[in-house]
Amino acid sequence: MSGMNEKGLTIECLWLEGTKYPIPDNRLAVPELGWIQFMLDNCSTLDEVIEFDKQIRISNTSLAGIHFIMIDSLGNSAIFEMINGKTLITKSKEFQPEVIENQIYSESLKYMKNFQLGQRCYTRPINDKRERFEMVSQMLEDKDLSDNSIDYSFQILKKVSWTTENGDSPTQWSIVYDINNKTIRFLTKNFANIKTIKLSDYNFDCTKPSVALLAFDLSQGIW
Repeated sequence: MSGMNEKGLTIECLWLEGTKYPIPDNRLAVPELGWIQFMLDNCSTLDEVIEFDKQIRISNTSLAGIHFIMIDSLGNSAIFEMINGKTLITKSKEFQPEVIENQIYSESLKYMKNFQLGQRCYTRPINDKRERFEMVSQMLEDKDLSDNSIDYSFQILKKVSWTTENGDSPTQWSIVYDINNKTIRFLTKNFANIKTIKLSDYNFDCTKPSVALLAFDLSQGIW
């Protein structure tokens, strides 16, 4: 569950072991994925998400432990992590590099500092999933102004796609958000051609009929 709304606010999530959601308090509670939907439905900026987080909490009965990375059309970005029952927000200035993987952000920074790969990340296979953090960070740092941002983003995602010992990749999809142009591009494991969704093609007037996009893989029987 992730997405970008018509104002350009974009929220993504990743699994995070050790997540501990807040104990019940006077705030309304929603499931972990419902929190994403609520913020995309009601917020335009990161600051608005932060304010709503004071009113809406993630239920401590939620099944999935996840953390969130988000950015708005003003260029403000942050990570939201629920650690020891409290929301830890790492905002733009402290959020360097702007990358997350499946561990607490501070632990990712510590791991990169202790096991630096540098340019070796371009030739080294991923022996530890934590190395994805440094690989993405290095490739972002090395991006040339002449590189097409969308193409380069998919190159990064392909580089850090996890591959098992038998050569299979559990990675099911890769997605790139073009916030300036309110466009979403994605590809899936079984269909490598990039698909594009332009928010300008949709009418967000609540009085108009709802529209849904249904994707399915006939060869795999997956909806």
